[in-house]
Amino acid sequence: MSSKNLMRFQLFTTLVFVLGLLIRPCFGIAQENQRGEFTAEEIEFFENRIRPLLIDQCVKCHGDEKQESGFRADSRNAILAGGVSDTPGALGGNPVDSLIIQSVRHESDYDMPPTGKLSDQQIADLTRWVELGLPWPDDAEPITQSLDQRMDEHRKSHWSFQPIESFPDDTSIDSLLGKKLLKAGLAFSSPATKRKQIRRATFDLIGLPPSFEEVESFANDDDPAAYAKLIDGLLERPEYGERWARHWLDVARYADTLGYALAEEDREYPFAYTYRDYVINAFNQDLPFDQFVVQQLAGDQLDVPANDSSLAALGFITVGRKFLNQVDTIDDRVDVVTRGLMGLTVSCARCHDHKFDAVSTQDYYSLYGVFYNCQPPSELPLIGEIPESDAAKAYFKELEALEKELQDFLVQARAKVQLETMSDIRQYAMAIFLWDDMQELESRKVIQLVEMYLNVIGRMRSHWQTISFSQEDTTNGKFLRPYYRTLKNETSLDKKIEAVNELSDELERIVEKWKSAGAPDDAMSAFEDDDDRERARILFADGSPFTIPAAEAQFLLNGADQKTARTKQANIQKHHAKTPFGVDRAMVVVDKANLEETHVMIRGNEGRPGELAPRRFLALLEREERETFSNGAGRLELARKIVDPENPLTARVIVNRIWMHHFSQPLVDTPSDFGIRCDEPIQRELLDFLAGDLIRNGWSMKSLHRKIMLSRAYQQSSQHRREAAAVDPENRLLWRMNPRRLEFEALRDSMLAVSGELDLQRGGRGNDQFVAPFDVRRSIYGRINRQELPGVLRVFDLASPDQSAAKRLRTVVPQQSLFLMNSEFVIQQSVRIAEKISVAKTSEEQVVKLFRTVLSREPTGQERVFVVGFLTRPPLDEPIEGQLSRLEQACQVLLMANEFEIID
Repeated sequence: MSSKNLMRFQLFTTLVFVLGLLIRPCFGIAQENQRGEFTAEEIEFFENRIRPLLIDQCVKCHGDEKQESGFRADSRNAILAGGVSDTPGALGGNPVDSLIIQSVRHESDYDMPPTGKLSDQQIADLTRWVELGLPWPDDAEPITQSLDQRMDEHRKSHWSFQPIESFPDDTSIDSLLGKKLLKAGLAFSSPATKRKQIRRATFDLIGLPPSFEEVESFANDDDPAAYAKLIDGLLERPEYGERWARHWLDVARYADTLGYALAEEDREYPFAYTYRDYVINAFNQDLPFDQFVVQQLAGDQLDVPANDSSLAALGFITVGRKFLNQVDTIDDRVDVVTRGLMGLTVSCARCHDHKFDAVSTQDYYSLYGVFYNCQPPSELPLIGEIPESDAAKAYFKELEALEKELQDFLVQARAKVQLETMSDIRQYAMAIFLWDDMQELESRKVIQLVEMYLNVIGRMRSHWQTISFSQEDTTNGKFLRPYYRTLKNETSLDKKIEAVNELSDELERIVEKWKSAGAPDDAMSAFEDDDDRERARILFADGSPFTIPAAEAQFLLNGADQKTARTKQANIQKHHAKTPFGVDRAMVVVDKANLEETHVMIRGNEGRPGELAPRRFLALLEREERETFSNGAGRLELARKIVDPENPLTARVIVNRIWMHHFSQPLVDTPSDFGIRCDEPIQRELLDFLAGDLIRNGWSMKSLHRKIMLSRAYQQSSQHRREAAAVDPENRLLWRMNPRRLEFEALRDSMLAVSGELDLQRGGRGNDQFVAPFDVRRSIYGRINRQELPGVLRVFDLASPDQSAAKRLRTVVPQQSLFLMNSEFVIQQSVRIAEKISVAKTSEEQVVKLFRTVLSREPTGQERVFVVGFLTRPPLDEPIEGQLSRLEQACQVLLMANEFEIID
């Protein structure tokens, strides 16, 4: 073989080597789609040059509304099909015979556009487009407006992107609602009774029933300020935070497990509960909502102590489902931030520009880059004061042993990976120095994929260039610099290959010398000659791509070693799950030490990088020039953009969520989608009034509760009025209060409260609440297993923890009644209630005590007679072992009553 052929063969083997990296099973890199899809450059050419041209010059006469000569130019398929002439509008790859090109050149019977010939550049662009085969992002998607045009239109016309409206000082909830009611010929309903008001307010704010004594005291209180005092008192109770934290956990897709995992991986989030406890405390402390948001996105970047409990706020990012593919995990985080906080479905732009909202794929990947550049630390930080108990000391001792076992294994793995990588030094050198030449061989895509997943080539390239062009006159710089000059100035590919081979010979000699010395961790100890030591620094100095950190080495292991590493990591997680009470850790993320730029993934394919996507905020919500985030990954800057009072979405979204939980019906029907498909709400003025008021009151959620609950609209009766229903059957104008059923958590907690079993211990790890003996803490402290959610929670419409929930379904199905009739838990509470009231001497006294205990009221005369008759009636049959007594049955009947689970 000639030397020239030998050199070309070496380049070919380098490409084979790189391709071999791609098909290693442990990397799981997707192969590029080979079905003839258009390249990123071709699609970019269409978006930048052709789409605007078609919109400006063609679509007005050949689009959705008008089709001159039966021809449409708003989709690729339509252009290929042609019009009434039965001639295709274009022939991909053949512009000469394409009717559309002949028409714009004025060389056919259809001179287009009729108002005058296109410019030479526009004709050249169209010609080039047809030569390329008419690249189009989606064959079936007609074009109407460019993204910039849509963005401009949305900013000007869509209600949710307009600034929040201001109102006079004397504006109130009732004045805004009353104006619309009057216009419809309606009015508010009369106020609800005081007994209904206290029951409604108590359930709304603390999720528990008021006692009979509390109801009677309020009903007999003639103080005009009694109701306001009631609201203030409920807001100060610790149960308030537990009630409203549960609503927020639906948005945050909270669970105590990560979901599906590999066989060796532990599925527990042993410290998820610290996020739940943080949310409870935040509500109880009335943490301003803007600070609440900032802490959940960037609490680690605020000026707080290292062990501050607010760090647990970052669980908002981390408690979601953990997917096997990192890309899906990051997508989940983008979704919970954008839908949960701003009501925008940004994740719809993952594979293509949003079909409705003016959100581009670049917008999506700009936010994707923020979360791609942060990761969990090697060890979650301890928060709060650490107890000095023996249990705590034993926990830390065993933890230290388990962590050492993992780290020792990773150190060995690092040495193994480093040795393997050094053996391929020639191939890596070829890939680095002949990077641009490989583009000629149509191999650069392969190299880009390798860089994306291994980072070895990219890191080596950057490191060596830094050495070569450093101002310091170092020996290794002198050694590398001539090769860079040769490769930069040389035009002959053969001579470039020859230079790389010469460099590789020298580097391989250094590697062999290191191996002969036993491949020591202190690599420099293998070299005595000064020149050799300087050359060795190219490979072994800090920052070199071959000094692989142990943590990164884990991702370069073969399948068997990765399995071992996962098993050792799972042992640590299982140990964390047994952490003694008071030893808490925050599920934080930290920014990567070396931030990486992210690119658009064409069609959502991580193996097809497109244009650069700088980390920055959504273009749709930026009125001025957009700034690239420069503070680390950008989480703090993102958070501040989200809560900026100039952002019209955030305050509206949280106000709508809070209103929904008070009235059982949101002002905006799609609480997590305020985009272009969301119609302007009937009560838009009310929404803006409350959003502006929230901001003016320092984002205080308790202040918002007070304003809502002190309104006449909230205090009115839920009595049905036929004449009003004929005008407004859905009660959109709020002419009465909406009755609503308790969600499962409040229903369960109420049963425990009236039975006297409710344990008010707060905080800490959750327990299984559906296995006897039943855990009797509030439902918010129940363990949520994302992968195996208990059936009863699904039956009662618990929000799925798999994604941020806009609102819960409200179904009525037989299984709900069957649970109340047959559940061991419900029966147990019935027995406990019977034990409490059985101390009464007579059946009449028992019935009174029963109604006071369960329904917080006196029985009516008819109820008293009926239930006493039931309790004293002789049994028809012999009692069956295990059957409930008459009194226990009566207790269960009241627990199943509509009055117990419906808030009127």
